Amino acid sequence: MSEFNSKKFKTLRRFYLHPHGLGDLILSMSSLEYVMGKDFSFGLIVKNAIYDSGFFKNYPYKERVFSGCPCIWGRFQVVKNFKNIDKAVTSFKRSGIDAFYLKFNKNIDRRLQANRGLSQYLGIDIPFDDRIHGKIYLEDKDINWVQNNISSRIFFQTLRPKNININKIFYGNIVDALNAFLFCSFKS
Repeated sequence: MSEFNSKKFKTLRRFYLHPHGLGDLILSMSSLEYVMGKDFSFGLIVKNAIYDSGFFKNYPYKERVFSGCPCIWGRFQVVKNFKNIDKAVTSFKRSGIDAFYLKFNKNIDRRLQANRGLSQYLGIDIPFDDRIHGKIYLEDKDINWVQNNISSRIFFQTLRPKNININKIFYGNIVDALNAFLFCSFKS
């Protein structure tokens, strides 16, 4: 993965800033991977915690993924604030780099919102497969472990006990956490 530096900007002319959480990113990855495979001037900027988690370790376009995206949520994830990300987008545009982000509506499928939002902004038709519910990038050894140790039915549940800081649990090495809980493709 690459540190955020201006030398890389010579080839990267457009950035998608992803101010949302890891779950929304996983749901968006099929569309993002499609775009990054077609447009080599396109980069992705995520929040520091996501970048540092190891999520992009095996991502095919990891050299075009950067940290530094401002967060839109307050400390308790109650109120959204777009002021800092709007400033970041404006700063990029002033330096001649196209930058944008998507606002998600909680009542609509995030996969579809990411697909349609990216398609509309970029002016391309990104294929949408409603059987793919997200995408993560594990090593073969991790995939084999999951296939050998997890039953065919998997249920996902998010627990947020009041006395546990979810950030301390979740933003460790995400690949290690995924080994125990997830299939690699989320296909239905």
